[in-house]
Amino acid sequence: MGEVYQRLSKIFNRLCKGEELKIGELAKEYNVSTKTIQRDLKERLAGKSLIREGNRFFLNLAKTSPKAFVLEVLQNMAKEIGGEFEREAYKILGTCNTQERLGYPMQNLSSKFAEITSIQKAITQRKVLQMRYYSQKLQEIKPLKLVCCGGMWYLCIQEERGREYLLLSEIEGCKVGRKNFVIHQASHQIQVSLFVYPEVAQEIKSFDWGVEQKIIEDSDGSLIIDFYCENFIKVEREVLKWIPYVVILEPQRLKDNVEKKIASYAKICGII
Repeated sequence: MGEVYQRLSKIFNRLCKGEELKIGELAKEYNVSTKTIQRDLKERLAGKSLIREGNRFFLNLAKTSPKAFVLEVLQNMAKEIGGEFEREAYKILGTCNTQERLGYPMQNLSSKFAEITSIQKAITQRKVLQMRYYSQKLQEIKPLKLVCCGGMWYLCIQEERGREYLLLSEIEGCKVGRKNFVIHQASHQIQVSLFVYPEVAQEIKSFDWGVEQKIIEDSDGSLIIDFYCENFIKVEREVLKWIPYVVILEPQRLKDNVEKKIASYAKICGII
């Protein structure tokens, strides 16, 4: 799969530079069949951003951005892999789409397809990872989730002293290990993760959300807040106060509860 991701990355970058590409020419250039390139362009790189006119494929850079194209490609990847990977990836991508609409710059992940696939596989199977981080070799990393914070991507990992966040752009050479690991969590508690936009970060930082609360602050002022709680009542109430500047990353049940309340309110007000 490494060759596939390298080829897709090169084609992606050429499209983002404004090139108009043809299937036959790409097949010769990358020494693959035209059927393979057709799949690249019509499935793996397909979406609203990619335009086809005759035998030419290109991006209309006046109407779309490379960031939006990245999200479409990642959605295609998730669909191709399927299963638990697809479900978890769509949760993350939903958060990214929200940030994109609110004007936050999205990090270009076109060169990280292989790393993302390995990481998500390890998360789904609860396997340890081997990787290089800032060129330092790391062994038996316990991955928990991928998080998009202020347009930047992070890998949340489990360590003895708690949770840490690694910058995805600096992760290389991921390999899924054979060893399984168990997620540590407070007994009878539910883990909650929130993303907070800079506009309300200062007000929300001082709030007591729950047990073992941990706050990660990004350089742009946005926050990731992790904590445990026994019920969702207080969390739902506070999140609803701060919409759209607080996004629930997990658990999905809490996210669904809040979305139902918003939908009910919108229906009563005649918005939908």
